[in-house]
Amino acid sequence: MTTATSEAPAKTGLHIQVLQENLERGLNLIKPAVDNKPSLPILSHVRVSTDGGLLRLDTTDLDVAISAWVGAKVDSEGAICLPHKFLYDMVKAMPPVTVCLEDTTAPQSNRVAGESPVPYCKMLAA
Repeated sequence: MTTATSEAPAKTGLHIQVLQENLERGLNLIKPAVDNKPSLPILSHVRVSTDGGLLRLDTTDLDVAISAWVGAKVDSEGAICLPHKFLYDMVKAMPPVTVCLEDTTAPQSNRVAGESPVPYCKMLAA
């Protein structure tokens, strides 16, 4: 005999909620270490991860590395790498809302959501 459960499936991968203005400030802080014309594609990315209940943003140009911690609601631990320019431009254009960063179960995709349609972009494993 089988029984149905009403429990939601467990979240896998990164799932964070953060205020737009806090995320924009953090991305702006690490911007000096982002390589705009990198010889390695990963150097134009930002590593988004969780660290003790905070959102951690890391980037490097191999000469300088910068990290920033941002207050956020961490629903699920994890890490992803996103293109800095894509993420910064999108977050800067958003109104002051809560932004959701989510690593979906689909291979090589993720979600960054505000109150507008959800854009997708390629990510690299962190």
